[in-house]
Amino acid sequence: MNVNGKPMRGIWHEGVNPIRVRILDQRLLPHRLEFLTLKTVDDVILAIQDMAVRGAPLIGATGAYGVYVALAVGEGAPDPDAYVREQCQRIARARPTAVNLAWAVDRVEERVLSENGWEARRRAALSAAREIADAEVERCAQIGRHGLPVI
Repeated sequence: MNVNGKPMRGIWHEGVNPIRVRILDQRLLPHRLEFLTLKTVDDVILAIQDMAVRGAPLIGATGAYGVYVALAVGEGAPDPDAYVREQCQRIARARPTAVNLAWAVDRVEERVLSENGWEARRRAALSAAREIADAEVERCAQIGRHGLPVI
């Protein structure tokens, strides 16, 4: 999307200490342009459930970044694999009928669990979330270039 002639995404990552995943709060559009910071898995779930993020591509990307948030805040969990699986299930259940959400969370979870060590898993989660968001942006752009309406 463009805001004042400048391209803007509905979700992005701004740093690691502290964790900063930011979203455009779509509940306020078109009257106000405000942003939320997702610092916890509960923040991610609430953003999805309360429809602060809308549309299948953005919901999926939010879920993907949600897995990253879980890894950013959950270091030291007694059973890291169980922690990752539990947080992924929580995120995916935020909107059980959202196919993109389940798909994106599953994809990031698979990448994360293929890595060893917390830091490697955190990097894998961020990389996978960025890839998913980038791919969704490109798919939406392709739809727009082909003259189809972008919802």
